[in-house]
Amino acid sequence: MAVKRFVMDGVMLTEQNPGYHPHRSTPSKLTYQGDGQFFIGFTEDCYAHTQGVAFEMYEGDLRVIVWADSESEDPTHTIIIEKAKEVTKATRKKQ
Repeated sequence: MAVKRFVMDGVMLTEQNPGYHPHRSTPSKLTYQGDGQFFIGFTEDCYAHTQGVAFEMYEGDLRVIVWADSESEDPTHTIIIEKAKEVTKATRKKQ
């Protein structure tokens, strides 16, 4: 059965650099509306409700869409994750 929709509040993104505020975390909200887009919104007060990151499949490509500008509703970056190329048996033999 496919997931149609879910929302998960209170997911904490924890600082990864131990020398920089090692106990700092940013609360976020994970949302999937069933339309093929998985959205991560940041719920801490210092971020705007329009800022976040989404993952989606679009025309067969996996894309990461970023809303970094708090003044704009339009995404600031769209990154296409390239598919790994298949390694053929002939290529493996050469290695």
